[in-house]
Amino acid sequence: MYSENGVARLASVLGVFLSSLLPIASIVVLYYVGSDTIRLVVIALFTACFSISMCLVTGARVVDVFTATAAFTAVQVVFVGTNGPRNEGKV
Repeated sequence: MYSENGVARLASVLGVFLSSLLPIASIVVLYYVGSDTIRLVVIALFTACFSISMCLVTGARVVDVFTATAAFTAVQVVFVGTNGPRNEGKV
């Protein structure tokens, strides 16, 4: 038997953890990937993980999840655009 407050607190902590971990993890992974095709796949995977976690953890409205996901994806695309293709021994 779990208390409702404990479950809500756990969900909140998990949401904060994911919201800080996913953007950092995606940028680190994108930094080490040299192929544009693989970078697009990585962006798609991290974007899917982000939007799914937003839906499951926050209980936000669809429009809010869409907005946050669009902003998250934009950050990844800007990073890829400013760091161009780099094939210096990377994947």
